Parts: sequence; C-alpha cells; structure tokens
Amino acid sequence: MSQANQERPVVAASQEKPVIAAIQEKPVIAASQEKPVITWPTPAPIAYGTVLGAAELNARASVPGRFAYTPAAGEMLAAGTHAISVTFAPADAAGYTTAQAAVTLTVTKATPAIAWPTPAPIVYGGAINSIQLNATASVPGKFVFTPGDGEVLAAGVQTLTASFTPADATNYTTAQAAVSFTVARAKPMISWPAPASIAYGTALSDAQLNATASVPGTFVYTPAAGEVPSAGKHTLSATFNPAAADYTAAQSEVTLMVTKVTPVITWPTPAPIAYGTALGSTELNATASAPGNLVYIPAAGAVLTAGTHTPSVTFTPADSVNYTMAQAAVSLTVTKATPSITWPAPASIAYGTELSAAQLNATASVPGKFVYNPGAGEVLAAGTHTLSAIFNSADTTDYAAVQATVHLTVAKAKPTTITWPAPEAISHGAALSAAQLNATASVPGIFVYTPAAGEILPKGTHTLSVTFMPSDVNFPEVQATVQLTVTKAMPVITWPAPAAISYGMVLSFTQLNATASVEGTFAYTPAAGEMLAAGTHTLSATFTPRDSSDDAQAQASAQLTVTKATPIITWPAPAHISYGTPLSAVQLDATALIPGAFAYTPTAGNVIAAGTQTLSVIFTPTDIANYTTAQATVSLVVEALPNIAMLMPETADAEVGRADYGDAKQGAQHNGNAINQQGQLETRTYKGATYVKGDDGQWYLQKK
Repeated sequence: MSQANQERPVVAASQEKPVIAAIQEKPVIAASQEKPVITWPTPAPIAYGTVLGAAELNARASVPGRFAYTPAAGEMLAAGTHAISVTFAPADAAGYTTAQAAVTLTVTKATPAIAWPTPAPIVYGGAINSIQLNATASVPGKFVFTPGDGEVLAAGVQTLTASFTPADATNYTTAQAAVSFTVARAKPMISWPAPASIAYGTALSDAQLNATASVPGTFVYTPAAGEVPSAGKHTLSATFNPAAADYTAAQSEVTLMVTKVTPVITWPTPAPIAYGTALGSTELNATASAPGNLVYIPAAGAVLTAGTHTPSVTFTPADSVNYTMAQAAVSLTVTKATPSITWPAPASIAYGTELSAAQLNATASVPGKFVYNPGAGEVLAAGTHTLSAIFNSADTTDYAAVQATVHLTVAKAKPTTITWPAPEAISHGAALSAAQLNATASVPGIFVYTPAAGEILPKGTHTLSVTFMPSDVNFPEVQATVQLTVTKAMPVITWPAPAAISYGMVLSFTQLNATASVEGTFAYTPAAGEMLAAGTHTLSATFTPRDSSDDAQAQASAQLTVTKATPIITWPAPAHISYGTPLSAVQLDATALIPGAFAYTPTAGNVIAAGTQTLSVIFTPTDIANYTTAQATVSLVVEALPNIAMLMPETADAEVGRADYGDAKQGAQHNGNAINQQGQLETRTYKGATYVKGDDGQWYLQKK
C-alpha cells in the first residue's frame, strides 16, 4: 500500500494523542450522522526538494479519526502551486460522515549551492582560464563567468563573478557567486645584446646602450650615454621603468670591453747623412698623439754604417691604462764618407830603380789598401811621372774609394831591366793576351806571366805579375807587376738599317727594332711616336743592360731615309657643260689636304671643244721640303651646240666683221673659215658670243 493510501490516526483537537474508536460488536442503530469539522491552515511555502511532512500535512478534525493526504507525506513536489487534499475518516463512522479538505501549497524554486574555492594568485599577462573559473554547483547547469575565459586582468585584487543557470530551470533559480584573487604585477623581459668592444675615447651611445623591453617604458643607464669609460672590463646596468602599472621595474646588465688605444706616431723620413754623423734630434724627431716617452733604437749619438737603415722608436704612453705601447720606423740613408789621403812628393830616383814603399807611401785617415799605378816593382823611364793611387778602405761599407797623385822624377841611369807599360782596360770576358802581357827587357830573356795568357779575369782591378829570366845568367831574375782594370762587358747591338718611310709616318717598332746580346732596355732618340721631316736622319739607341754590374751601357745608330710624301688630290668629276662655256672654278675645283697651289691645264677662261675632254692639274705644296708635287686628271663632257644658223635669224643681232681682208684671208686659210665677197670673214653675234662661218657652212665660236 502506498503512503498516499495509508490511513493516519486522527487526533482530536483537544487531545494530543489520537483516539481510536472502540469497535462495537453490536450492530449500530442508524441515526442522523454529523459531518466532522476539519481545520487545516495554509502551509508556508517550501522550497523545491523539501519532502511533505507534518509541517504541511497538519489538518485537524473535530472528532477522532484518520486523515488520508494526497499527495502523501514524504513526497517531493515540483516547484509551483499545488493543491493538497485530505480525506478524514472519523472513528465514529456511525455518528459522523467522512470529510474532505484541501489547501494550497507553494513550492518555491530551490537555489543551487555553488562551491568556488579562492584561486591562487597569477602574474599579469596570463589569461584567466578553468584554473580560476572552477566554480561547481549542487545541480546540473551552466556557469557564465565575468570576466570570461581568456581575458587578461589588470594587476591588483580582482573579483570574479559567476552566474549559474540550472539545467532544471523549473525547480531551480539562477545563482550567483563571487571570489576575489590577486593578479600580481609582471616583470618585463629585457633584451640587451652584449655590445662589441670599443676603443678608449669612444663615448657611450646607442650602439652600446641599446637594451629593449617587452613592454613600453623608459631605460635609465649607468653609466649614462656620453660618458667615456676607461680601458678595461666594465659592467653596464639598465633600470627599466614600465609605462604601465601592470609591470614592475626591471634591471639588466651587460659587460663592455674598452680596449686600449694605440697612439699615432708621426715620424717624417729624415734626410740622408754622411757616415760618421751621430744621430740627433734632426733624425730622431718622432711625435705621438698622446703624452708619453719615446725610446729610439739606435739611440741619439749612435753612428751608423753607410747604407740604408731603419731606425725604430717605441712609445710608452704616460696613461698606460688607456693607451698601448706603439712602435714606428723610418728609413735613413747613410752615405759613404770620403777618406783623407796624405802622399808627400817622393824624392827623385835613378832610372832602373823599382818603385817601392819609398815612393808609394801614401797614407789614409782610415785603414785600407792602396792600389798604385804604376805599381810597386815597376821601373820607370827617365823623366817626370805621375804616380796615382786608388785607396779602397778596409771598411768598404762606410767609405768610398778615393784617388790621389804625385809627381816623380826619374833621373837618367842604366837601362831599365823590365819595361811593362800599364795595359789599357779590357772588357769583362776578354782573355789575357799579348796586348796586356807585353813586358820587355833591355836584354834577352824569357817572361813568365801570372796570371797567364788565355785566362779570363773578373771585373775589377787586377795585379799582373811577370818574372823575367834573363838569358844571360849573370843577371838576376827580375819581377814586375802592373795593374789591369777589367771593365764591364760591352753588349753587342744589332740594328738592321730600317726601310725608308714617307713623311707623315711616326716612328714605331718597325724602325726602332734594335736588339742586344744580353737582356736590357733600349732608349731611342728620337723616340717612338715622333714624326721626322723628309731627309736622311740618324736614329740613336742607348742600351741599358739588366745586369749593370757586369755589362756596360752601349750605343748604336742607324740611318733612316724619310721620303717626301705625295699630297692627296681630291677632284670630283665636273658636271657636263655646253660648248662655249669657259672653264671656271666650277670645273677647276681640285682640293688637297695641305696648303699649296694648283696649276690647271687648260686654265680657267678657256673654251674647249665639244666632246669628252681631259682636264689636268699640277699641285705644288707650300711645304716642298716634305711633300712632292702631285698631279690629277678628270674628264669633262662638253656638249656640242646645234648649227648656230638654226638658232638665230640672219638679221638678229648679226654683225658683219670689219676685219682686214688680209688678216681674214689668213685666218680663213688657217682656220678653214669662209670669206665673203667683200673679202671679209663672215661673223655673227649670238647671246654675247661671236661666231665665224666655216668653209663647211657651219658656225664656230671665234677664238679670242
């Protein structure tokens, strides 16, 4: 049996406990029944979810009995207004009838319970999501959050709200909830690349102070822009103050290397000095771009050998923290010094006396060696002689060779034992021969030379020696020496005679084509590109060998004939003319490329016969030294005129000539002209020209 159909004992109004009517065993005598009075106050509204109970099902009857409620106790009603009914069955069914009653019960919508834990703090910039928007409800439904999922909130304490709409909107109301949580300020991201090293003296600028942040704001740098840090390792710091209040200030640091600066040394190249000159401030005059100390190598006071030297200087800056040491060098030429030679005039000697230290006694201011000419051991002929000495210092690096002479008088005496004239210099490569080994003695004997004939000596000054062994054993052997200079070899130049050229052609390799037996370069006079006048010219060439130590310069020459040039005449073929037209500049219009005079044949003013005629011209240049005369011809077509009698009436401007008969007759015989009855030439004038009638009856232009 359901609860709705169960009977509940009814408690009388004046009783606290229900009264159960006794069951009568005897039949009830019918009598008039009364209707019980039911009292049922309207129950207070209940919320959905509350089951019906005694608070609502609390009807009272005026008599004992039982109540049967619909809906029954324990049932849960939907939200809304409901009619609750009750049927009362009295205990005294004989005396009372059943009774009904009803009341209205309002079931209000229930408010869902929302649980929403306080979210943990987040950092500004992070969007809110399900971690913060995690409210739950006691019933199914949907949440709408404000602010919503994905929104970024400002830094500070923020309130999140949630509006809950239940799925069962019939029985549940919407519900709201709120929580507060903290959005902490974010720390900006700073990017600051390590700056490249800078040299001391460079002020800090955007090139180093170039930090950037992830949000707008301003940087404050330490040290600031414009400061000049010393050389070394420095830490640059930057404090970033964001423009937005949602961010905290941030700091960043980078390391900057400031390198030392190398000072600039200025040292002009010194002028050459002679060996023996001590170095001084004239040569050691370098300056630096910063204060400091200059140390020279070699130092002031040093005397350098002759040659090219490279003095150097080391600069030590006073500010060694910010400047490095620096070095520089220059080239200095030390020229050779000239030794001083002392050579007293020797006393006279007798013929036959060999030259010795008594005569060859020159001294020099520095150690070295003398080469005398004539040399020691030579016997000079009687007379006055000039002795020469070439001094070569032992220090050939620092001293130049020098020469000196003295006069020696050789008195007449016994004949010289050996005579050996100083040989003329020979070229390098020439073998020794009788031209050099040509000593003679006043007596017969044999000469033995050192070096011997056929030997080839290197370039320089050599001492040739000879031992004379007299045939007469009563004479002792005698030695003699001479100095021989072996000069540089003379190159062989081959230069074929160039072919003649015409005036106007410039010199080129075709003419300047000399060759040498050794490598080197030619310098020509006149040079390539020059234009020579007509005539015969001497071309010269100076050859400079590449190996100037063993080969000498050489010269050569060649004859070149420059012929006169023939002028070019331009003479266009003249247009046809009619017979009777005198020649003029219209036909005689030849031109040349150079100044000069034209002589035409026939000349201007001539009237030439009809037909194809040849005009000729001779051109005489103004510069007859370089140009020849030239000739040219053109053909001129002279068109014949018709018979003059057909061109004019006899009466039209005709005149009878008044020529002397004798002359006319002579002219007729000479020219074949007709004579009229009066013994005169018959003439007519037509358009300003005079014509004569010929024997053939034709009219011809009268010759001037």
